[in-house]
Amino acid sequence: MKNWIYVLFALIFCTIFCLMMVPIMAHAAPKADCRAEPEIRHDISTVFPNTVFADLDGKDLKIFLDGFNALPPKSNTVAEHALIIKAPQTPFVNIVFFNGDCMFEHDRMTPEQFQSIFESF
Repeated sequence: MKNWIYVLFALIFCTIFCLMMVPIMAHAAPKADCRAEPEIRHDISTVFPNTVFADLDGKDLKIFLDGFNALPPKSNTVAEHALIIKAPQTPFVNIVFFNGDCMFEHDRMTPEQFQSIFESF
């Protein structure tokens, strides 16, 4: 009879331990579709060597997002960081938005649209 008590105790302990570890492991595990900024910079510069990159954070990012979200079609994009990409071989300015270390959205605009947003700075 005592062996069953030990087995039951072990099962309860393992269950509690596993339940405690699930949130920790879920937070620590990177998303399979997560693309970090260094990877994106590397991939683009490999294809387009003369690409110009610019980072937007803080107040500048907020001003940019206000203008970006006002462009048609209107959006509600919120980000912690943005990477502006202009490759000389392409007619568009590309924007990659990040939350944490993961890209969650990307878009492009004409240089004229981009310039109109930056005139509000």
